[in-house]
Amino acid sequence: MKSLFQKPFRFFLLLIILVELLSLLGFIIPFVNQLCFFILSIIIFVVSLFHLEYGIFALLTELFIGSKGHLFFFEIGSIRISFRMALFSVVMLVWLVGILRRKYKLSFLRSKFFIFYFLFFILLIWGVAAGLLYQNSKDLIFFDANAWLYLLLIFPFYDVLADDKIIEKILKIFTAAITWLAIKSFVIFFLFTHQVKAMMPDLYYWIRTRGLGEITAIDSSFYRVFFQSQIYSLIGFFVFLALIIFSKNLKKNFYFLFIPFLPILISFSRSYWLGFLLSVIIFLLFLKIKEKFSWQKIGEIFMVIIFIFIFSIGFILFSLKLPPKPSIDFGSLIEKRFTPEEPAASSRIAQLPYLLSAILEKPTLGSGFGKTVSYFSRDPRALERHPLGLYTTYAFEWGYLDTWLKIGLVGLFFFFLLLWKIFREGTKLIPNSQFPISNERLIPNSQFPIPNEKLALIFGLIFGLIVLMITHFTSPYLNHPLGLGYLILCSLIFEFYG
Repeated sequence: MKSLFQKPFRFFLLLIILVELLSLLGFIIPFVNQLCFFILSIIIFVVSLFHLEYGIFALLTELFIGSKGHLFFFEIGSIRISFRMALFSVVMLVWLVGILRRKYKLSFLRSKFFIFYFLFFILLIWGVAAGLLYQNSKDLIFFDANAWLYLLLIFPFYDVLADDKIIEKILKIFTAAITWLAIKSFVIFFLFTHQVKAMMPDLYYWIRTRGLGEITAIDSSFYRVFFQSQIYSLIGFFVFLALIIFSKNLKKNFYFLFIPFLPILISFSRSYWLGFLLSVIIFLLFLKIKEKFSWQKIGEIFMVIIFIFIFSIGFILFSLKLPPKPSIDFGSLIEKRFTPEEPAASSRIAQLPYLLSAILEKPTLGSGFGKTVSYFSRDPRALERHPLGLYTTYAFEWGYLDTWLKIGLVGLFFFFLLLWKIFREGTKLIPNSQFPISNERLIPNSQFPIPNEKLALIFGLIFGLIVLMITHFTSPYLNHPLGLGYLILCSLIFEFYG
């Protein structure tokens, strides 16, 4: 476990901090934003021509920390080209050049996942065609469907990343990213709860205009700090937990769990909390039923999770005393987040009947990308646009219902089939006996032993997938690069170690 924080972890962490600071500076001085966009894009392009894996490292780093991908951007009229779009274009372009020069071999075509991705991609193409057929707005069709193009990265990933050392570096990049998410989440939380007004306006508008997340006052002296990229903290918790259990040092290394858990708590996200709670229950049941853990061992793991939860709350409350702030009733703050009258919750509930009604218009093959639904909401954004709170959108919080609306029940079926295939291939790699038994264990259907740390990684990734699938019910991640990138990584790693 501690090896994750050794070289080149520190280099990746410092690089991430530098990029975030440049993004903040680019908000304050717009010229810096454009300069960084072009310089970084050119550097990554040139480096990728010689070592495409470095371009993919840059792309994954941005994915882990960048939320909506606008750390840097370039605008042409009303069109904004995000840094994520630039990195995607760089990787795909260099890979296509490599294909033409026969440097790469389209390895994914021989993958056990290929037919599942291919069938689902046909349904995505139908979603675009249906949007045009039903005369949905062409602009909305593009904005609605373009996130799915991220799945094309599976081709260069399979050609470049199928290597033990490269996967190890990706894991360290991931560790550096969620470490930075913990630091950034807490620092911003501290500055806002302590009303450091010299920094609050720039930080707030930087986070909002770059699509990094939201800072919301829950009461007069407490703020929630939510980043979409904190989904990787949620995934990271289960990866860390599995690695710690496999290392046989639960009592010595459990404190590492504080790193991914702190942002989950500070986010005050109901979707994150629900995904975390259900996934913990499934995790413990899996250890008991499939891995035959004793009740004593299950109890130890459960108590560690409870301790991390209590310690994290204590850490937050203690931070409010430096310097002193008014006392905070943490219980009442949590209660506020779960009241139906809370704006975001009421908006989700309000859109549900209208969304279901729109789905039933064309339930089998869907209404195509760009399909909009109007509903009445008390969300401040809706009230700003219409005095009665009428809100029209093509993007919905109910992730699976969004997919059903756009590509129908057939498309949703093939999406679930793809998710099931990835999950199934991962679980095949976990032997039906309690771990850790020895330093190396055989993966089923494999002639080669695999170290316990790799089995732990597989186990953690499986539960990262579970938490992502649960969260997607009420917060759309699996139709977004944040979730799609994770699906690609899981597919690659499960197949490579299989």
